[in-house]
Order: sequence, then structure tokens, then C-alpha cells
Amino acid sequence: MSELIAHIDMDAFFAQIEKLDNPDLKDHPVIVGGDSQRGVVSTACYLAREHGVHSAMPIKQARQLCPEGIYLPVRTDRYRDISSRLKKILQSLSPTIEMVCLDEAYLDISNIYKRWGSAEKFGLEISKQICEKLELTCSVGIGPDKLIAKLASDSCKPDGLKLVENNLREGFLKELPIEKMLGIGDKSVEQFKKLKINTIWDLSQIDTVKLKKTIGLRAVLLQRRVLGIEQNKIIDSNSTKSISNEETFERDIFELKQIKQILFRLTEKVSGRLRQKGLEARTVTIKIRRGDFSTLTRTFSGSSPVDITDKFWRAVKLLIEDFELDSRGVRLLGVELSNLQKAGNQQKLFSSKDHDRAQKLDQLIDQLNSEYGDRTIIRGRSLPDVD
Repeated sequence: MSELIAHIDMDAFFAQIEKLDNPDLKDHPVIVGGDSQRGVVSTACYLAREHGVHSAMPIKQARQLCPEGIYLPVRTDRYRDISSRLKKILQSLSPTIEMVCLDEAYLDISNIYKRWGSAEKFGLEISKQICEKLELTCSVGIGPDKLIAKLASDSCKPDGLKLVENNLREGFLKELPIEKMLGIGDKSVEQFKKLKINTIWDLSQIDTVKLKKTIGLRAVLLQRRVLGIEQNKIIDSNSTKSISNEETFERDIFELKQIKQILFRLTEKVSGRLRQKGLEARTVTIKIRRGDFSTLTRTFSGSSPVDITDKFWRAVKLLIEDFELDSRGVRLLGVELSNLQKAGNQQKLFSSKDHDRAQKLDQLIDQLNSEYGDRTIIRGRSLPDVD
């Protein structure tokens, strides 16, 4: 096994912490997300899930399904404190980690798992240290890339460990319904099933041209991930080899149009900083944190590096294409550029005329904003009334 990624996912993280802090709650269904009727479930412990309660469900509905449940407000500071301790544990085990959110991380274990004898033993060591130092349980999935590792950890929850080697990829994905595929929302599932894509492996077998024509380019990118073409390398949380910008809102956002406008503004900022440093980037990542603190990240890597705002925005639009906004709203948005290199080797991904025009426009906007202040010049797409 030349490359191995471990995905660590804490089990019902917020609810676990509440039970840790209050042992009297141990045998009770605990639901975190607010004690008002208007809130949404952030995390439900596994006892509560047996009643049908799940994250993003309105609290009012959860109370109907589980009236005997213990309903608690979100304690963000406490969860962040435990998350910080979790990160230190993971950093002690691997030099390359990516914290996706408070309770979830990827580790590159390719060159280190053999110290424990096998990948399974290394996975057990992760669980052991988290249990001993935090008194919490986690699920660990190990695979040849981030997708397989994440799906593996999902399949063995709670408090489980699953290794999927590359030669077992096909069999593993044939067992998983398409609903389990990362990046496919409930509305999109119907589109996939119309094409007789019932399992995740089915997605890898359908004709790419037909897939793109019927569902869109986003579906083609998902297909590439299933095939192992889009590996989605770990974005090292300790690395400075990226340029990012994110924004947290005082009030959660519930309009997709506003989300797109903010993402465009963030794209302008990071691409401007990229050009100031004389760099180009090949990879674009967006981060979306919902009102219940669950976090979604999506990544796109182009065939060659660029430094043009419009090119990055095309990638961001692709990544946000099938995002489904729900009652949780959005509390944070972020855009990151990575896989950086010095400018000068850029291939012309537009026609020569379009490429030169886009480049000159970026240079003019950068110059004016530098001389007269940030956002002196803004593009129409970032205005409130422009789609």
C-alpha cells in the first residue's frame, strides 16, 4: 500500500462531551442544538438516533419523536477546547493532518503506519489515545484516498475501525447506496437513480459524456473521485502553502444568492493576494459551515496553475452547484487556493484573446484597489442585486 489516508470522525461529538461533563446523562437520549422550539438539532447521541432524531432536524420535530430526550444548547467554547486537544493528539501521531471541522480530521499515514506493524494497528492506536486522553470515542476509516477513508469511517460508526485497501475498492463501493456518496444531496439522488446509478460503484461505470449531459460537470467530478482519479490530497492544517480567506457572520445566512455573492467576494480577495505574491494556484477549496457547526469542504484541481479571478470563480461555482441550503443556514464561508507555484509558467486555458483580457482586467483592479483602498473597484457579480 503506497498511499494511505486515515479519516477520524468523533462519534456524536457534542453529545459525547455533554455526557462526559455530566455522567448522569449517560443512559439518556441527548440532543444538542438548543432548547427552544425554533432551533435545529446539531448533534444527537446514538440513543436519540434510535428514535429517528438526526442532525439538521427541527427541534420541534425531534421533541415529537423523542419526548423523553434531554435537550441542551450548543456550548461552542467547550467543544472548541476539546477539538484543540484532539488536534494535538493527532499531530503527535502524524506530521500531516487536515482538520476538516471541530470533530473530523484526515491524516496522511503512508510513511508512518508501519511503525505500529500494520495500518489496522495504527488505527487502533488513534482510537486508544483519543479514548485515554479525552475519554471519548471515535470512528476510524483508512483507505487509499480521502473519499474511501471517509466512507469507511461512516460505515463503521460508532467506535469502529475499517480498512479498505485499493484492491478492495470496487467491492466496498458496490455495497454502498448512491445516497452515501459525499457531495450528493437528497434532490440529486433522484437524478442519479434515473440513470440507474443505485450504488456508488455504479457512478464509476456510466458513460462520462452521458453523465455530464444529464446531470452536469459536478457529477463528472464525483465520478473521478470514485475512480480514484481525483485523489484530493490532504491540505495540511500546519502548512503555509496556501492562501485563504473566510468570513463568519453575526447571523446565519439562508439565501443561496447571498452565499454566492460572498463566495465571489472571497474569491476576489484570495486571487488578488495570490497575484500580489507573484504566485499561481492549481487547487480551489471552499468551506461552508452551517448553523449547527457542521462543516462541508469541497475541492477542485485544474490541469494547470492560473492566477485569474474568473477562472477561480468558475471552479467555485462548480463546487457550489448542488449545495442544498436547509434550515441550519450558513454561519461561515471560506475560499482557499493551494498547490501554489511562482507565476510565469501559466498555460492559457482561455483563448489567447480572452486570457489576455482577463489578465489585464485583474491587473487594473488590483492596481486601483492598491492605490485607493480595498474594494475601490468591485465586479458586478459581488453587488447585492446581481446574480
